[in-house]
This record gives sequence, C-alpha cells and structure tokens, in this order.
Amino acid sequence: MIDILEVYRVVSGIDTKVASIASDDAILANGIMSKNEVSVTVVTDTIPDIQEGDFIRVGGIKYKINRASEFADKSSVNHTTTYLFEAPEYTLIDKILTCLLYTSPSPRDRTR
Repeated sequence: MIDILEVYRVVSGIDTKVASIASDDAILANGIMSKNEVSVTVVTDTIPDIQEGDFIRVGGIKYKINRASEFADKSSVNHTTTYLFEAPEYTLIDKILTCLLYTSPSPRDRTR
C-alpha cells in the first residue's frame, strides 16, 4: 500500500514535483514475467496537472505514465482519474515494437 505519491516532471533537465497524490487505493502490481506497474485512482474536485511522461519513484524504481490517463466526471466538482505508471521495461518494449514496425519489410516485400 502506498499513502503518498510524489509525481515529477522533467522541466529544463530537472526533476520537478508537479503533484502529490494521497491515495490508499494505489496498487503496485509486479511479478516475474508479469506486470510491473503502479495503478492509482483518485477522486478530486479539480483534475491534477499530471500528464504523459510524468513519473513517480517507488522502491528506487522510476514508474512513468506512457499513455493518456482515464478520466470520468462524476459531477461538476467530482472527477475520478486513474493513472497507470509503468516500469522502465515498458518504455523499452515500446521502443522495440516501434522499431520493428518501422524497419520490418512489408508483407509485399517479403513475397519477392
């Protein structure tokens, strides 16, 4: 269980704190050959300025938001947001897949 998450953003090359999320609902999911991520859902009156690329540190590991977070408006003053912070290997996997997509021959080229 994680009580406080300090969220950082790199600004001019410096890790800058952009938000603190108090949450008893933060879940660290990790295992061998399995997920390695921190998921947290918060309910606030204003949507925090947390965006793709922002990160937290848990147990010395930097978990980063790699995709848009999920938002739901419960009312005009009650917003639910789910943030998914992913471990460094997710960024590596994304880069490998992107590289494969752009360097693999097309199916048409493979039949020649």
